[in-house]
Amino acid sequence: MSRKMGVPAQELALGVGWISLGIGFALTLAPQQSAAFLGWEDREGLARVIGAGDLIVGTGLLLDRRRSRWMLARAFLNVVLAGSYARVLADGTARRNRAGGGLVLMTVLTVVDYSLALRLRRADAS
Repeated sequence: MSRKMGVPAQELALGVGWISLGIGFALTLAPQQSAAFLGWEDREGLARVIGAGDLIVGTGLLLDRRRSRWMLARAFLNVVLAGSYARVLADGTARRNRAGGGLVLMTVLTVVDYSLALRLRRADAS
């Protein structure tokens, strides 16, 4: 008998939703500090835009029963974040180490979030 192990996809998506809301609030309410912490130098505008995206995605993950599309949006938002880290690396700023770590993290999270979106989509179809 085979038995699936692990956390159900819906529960994982809810966890991602709460994390997205927390990140979204931090980025929108304290954009200067958040941008500095993330290695984005003086890109407070970017922090606000990404924060707004996180607030929208997080809310969707928590309130919409069909979470697969919101997880896909989360994966695309991670691609945008990865691009911002790549830009910091290309600019050669003082925060290159932090940006390099951020780029790796966003790449991994993109794969994880996309995989979860596919898992949720399969669950929605059944």
